[in-house]
Amino acid sequence: MTAKEALRELVDDLPEDEAALWLERMRMGQSSNDRPVRPIWEVIREIMADVPDEVLATIPSSDRIDEIVYGAAPEPE
Repeated sequence: MTAKEALRELVDDLPEDEAALWLERMRMGQSSNDRPVRPIWEVIREIMADVPDEVLATIPSSDRIDEIVYGAAPEPE
């Protein structure tokens, strides 16, 4: 059975009002738990809001990403 066939079976078994609610959620881009989908940067900003400045200062800058990820020394400019 394909995914579309399985979905059709599920939809056929739903009461009309519940099917309408799922359709509305899909059209609005909402998840199944009634919460709007948020951009990841908003989630990160919210999580990072309580991190003290002195902790943020210890996070390496993006210009060191190769060194951090690959262990490579930065190339001379």
